[in-house]
Amino acid sequence: MNKTIAVTGGTGYIAGFVIAEFLNHGYMVRTSVRSLSKIEYLKKELSTFVNEEVLSRLSAFEADLTSTEGWADGFSGVDGIIHVASPLGHGTESAEELRHVAEGGTLNVLQGALDARIKRVVMTSSQAASTPKISAGKVVLDERFWSDVNNPEPSN
Repeated sequence: MNKTIAVTGGTGYIAGFVIAEFLNHGYMVRTSVRSLSKIEYLKKELSTFVNEEVLSRLSAFEADLTSTEGWADGFSGVDGIIHVASPLGHGTESAEELRHVAEGGTLNVLQGALDARIKRVVMTSSQAASTPKISAGKVVLDERFWSDVNNPEPSN
């Protein structure tokens, strides 16, 4: 297979599984990392799920959600993008600050895709989209459950 897929947030937990699946299905994968020094860490983590020959189809480019720089160049020539990058924070940021980075980052990724003339972008969501209110008690979380965007109560 000669298709190349870009995956944002390559060192993230979910992105690692997405990257491994694409590599194991014969795709070339180009992933974004905040620093190219992280690519060796990523390859070491992925070596549990893919062999060294498969890992040779992985490359990385430097880009950060908080910046417009690097996205269009990183996406140049790819067949599609899977956007899974999202800020986790360090515990000192407010939910509003994290939301702002997530929204701005998504816009940066989409602008980069547009600039690189990419026709297909798949965006994942945050688990926060299906987190119930604390007062909801025990609920089943599946594709039918969505958080109340007007809920002032913090989530679990």
